[in-house]
Amino acid sequence: MFDIFVQTFIFTGLIILVLWITSILIKDVSIIDTAFAPIILLITLFSVYLSNSSLLIKFTIFSVIFIWSIRLTLLMLQRKIGHGEDPRYTKLREWKDPGLDFNFFALKQVFLLQGIVIWCVTLPIQFSLTFSIENYFSFFNYLGLLFMIVGFLWEVIGDNQLNNFKKDINNKNKFLKNGLWALSRHPNYFGEIVFWWGVFIFSILSPISLISIIGPIVFTYLLVNVTGVKTMDKRMAKNYEGYSEYIKKTNSIIPKLNVR
Repeated sequence: MFDIFVQTFIFTGLIILVLWITSILIKDVSIIDTAFAPIILLITLFSVYLSNSSLLIKFTIFSVIFIWSIRLTLLMLQRKIGHGEDPRYTKLREWKDPGLDFNFFALKQVFLLQGIVIWCVTLPIQFSLTFSIENYFSFFNYLGLLFMIVGFLWEVIGDNQLNNFKKDINNKNKFLKNGLWALSRHPNYFGEIVFWWGVFIFSILSPISLISIIGPIVFTYLLVNVTGVKTMDKRMAKNYEGYSEYIKKTNSIIPKLNVR
């Protein structure tokens, strides 16, 4: 029954190795960020292939992850194309000598770590496809799907508002604090977190499936403390006047509804 987890782990490792070799050839470690969503989609597709679960569950899981992945991938490509390697990764090159020394450092500190994180994030998907044999939705399936839809829409609306704000030349040297961005400083991150907790809730089919809570916990921790909120707030406070005050008045993740 747990063969699917072993096989997806090996599959993830192979993808990571291919990406690592590609990064050496094109001299760009930051491709791992752009590949985040596509890797999750590939793991989902492979899990569907290995799964004996019902067609309903397979179709639902794959469709949801496919839509989420395509949107995020296009967004990441839009930010990536024409900008070269992300400065965060370029700075890593100062830590080691060029060549083998840096390449193996990148493999260990960037690619393998990202691979493990991505595999952990997909655990709820794998549990859903391992333990769902009935051809109907349970209460947790419906609840999880609701969370996924709400999280996805919240993120889409937040990103849309931000893109429209950035397109207006009158907003140069300003930061967005209207719309969903008035309720929290990072509505796109909030939507993403809600989405992945929804995937976990969808996977709750038996007590053992609760193990997959590792996925949303790891994802939430990294998004809040490592790659997202703290990093972005620090950068924004440094670059935009008034952002420190915005931090004091506005929640970072959970929307603050001013009910009077």
